[in-house]
Amino acid sequence: MQLEDRDIRFLVGNKEILSRMPMIKTLEIFHRNILLFLEELSSKLLRESELRKYPDVAAFAFWIRKKNLERQRETYENEQLKVGRGVAFHITPSNIPIQFAVSLVYGLLSGNINIIRISEKEFNEVTIICSAINELLAEEKHCEIRDYICIIRYGHKDDITRQLSEICDARIVWGGDQTIQNIRRFPIPPRAAELCFADRDSICLIDADQYLQADQKVLARDFYNDTYEVDQNACSSPRIIIWLGKRVEEAKEIFWNMLSKELPDYELPQVAGSEKLLRFCILAAKDREISYISDNTKLVRVQVKHISEDLLDYKSGMGYFFEYTAKNLEEIVPLLRKSCQTISCYGINHEIIKELIKKYGVRGVDRVVFIGHTQELSLEWDGVNMIDSLSRKISIQF
Repeated sequence: MQLEDRDIRFLVGNKEILSRMPMIKTLEIFHRNILLFLEELSSKLLRESELRKYPDVAAFAFWIRKKNLERQRETYENEQLKVGRGVAFHITPSNIPIQFAVSLVYGLLSGNINIIRISEKEFNEVTIICSAINELLAEEKHCEIRDYICIIRYGHKDDITRQLSEICDARIVWGGDQTIQNIRRFPIPPRAAELCFADRDSICLIDADQYLQADQKVLARDFYNDTYEVDQNACSSPRIIIWLGKRVEEAKEIFWNMLSKELPDYELPQVAGSEKLLRFCILAAKDREISYISDNTKLVRVQVKHISEDLLDYKSGMGYFFEYTAKNLEEIVPLLRKSCQTISCYGINHEIIKELIKKYGVRGVDRVVFIGHTQELSLEWDGVNMIDSLSRKISIQF
């Protein structure tokens, strides 16, 4: 594999490690050396002096702590032998700073040798995590892990993407629909697996009567974490709030007022206000019954009187929410299209949601969670078990 040094910037690893990756052996899933490495990475990140500034890094570090990974490992104890597929080539997004690290954990726990391409956009979170990884890999006790991680940056270099695709045994693409289409121009080996995580959207359901009996300050903070903490960039961040119940108007007023109290320190780029207004105008050209509610550009509510399947195609971010009052849950079925990832809710019986999904055989919905839990990390993503998908089961039949 002939790659020019000047074309690739290595954040973890180097050209020599990258060149020998196709010859490195795979590991069993949840290999003890990987678990030890991730345990120490967790500890190092949790001791980071500026951790409070980066709650996403803290959440990542908490996810990979020893207790949690051991609990995950136990679910595979009765499995037959499972090993990594080989070289896993990860292409990670530019809008979620820690997604590269999450993808790396998937690759390591499933026994693979990992090449992680990250965006050229600079994030402090990337620097913090990569620095911690490099410090650990410099220790002799983790020397065996060095050949399993390369984290790289390169620009629009099709030749590099092509070469890395040609040697991979699994390709994981995180990004928008257009990114995925572009990457698919480069073939992978016939037996290689490919996982693509495209544009998704999510919704929130709130029973107004139950909400009025809740701790509204806590729910405001939880909803803020689901949305503003990631600038609404995460696929799991709700774009529309569906209200049910009898006291909806009363609940709405309290909910949005409480959320507004969480926003003073939220930094909004100047262009975001114009973007929100533009998205509203585009939808208004189609639906003249919508209304725009905003005391400031940090929080924009677009009230709709009809739900259509393409409503969320008109979404924006950084505090831009559609809002709808429903008489019953059946009204939300058009939103549960293929692109629907997460339903977050409060005061809604999850069994009712399960029955709705089964009754209408919807093509979307991968998760149903409480408000405040949409950003929780898991070994499943978009309904895909990442360990199973990135490893091989060796069937022993005697």
